[in-house]
Amino acid sequence: DFGITPTNPVPVYGVPNNEVYLQRLRTSGGDKIRWRRVGTTPADNIVGSIDDYEIFNLEGSTIGHIYICPYHWKAPEGFKIS
Repeated sequence: DFGITPTNPVPVYGVPNNEVYLQRLRTSGGDKIRWRRVGTTPADNIVGSIDDYEIFNLEGSTIGHIYICPYHWKAPEGFKIS
């Protein structure tokens, strides 16, 4: 459930890198994505808040949500960093 639950968020290095990370994130098929920041959410096992992003394909259909904690980089299952 890495990256798709608030209790196991994607770690990135610093708040500005949320956007850098999302710009580089692709579907497992290599397609670009779009996103919308929904807000923040707490998780009992994480210090600080977790950013919730709704993820869309280029046609505008929702793929799901990705949760990001602004400290490190790693791609969740079904996605890759290009």
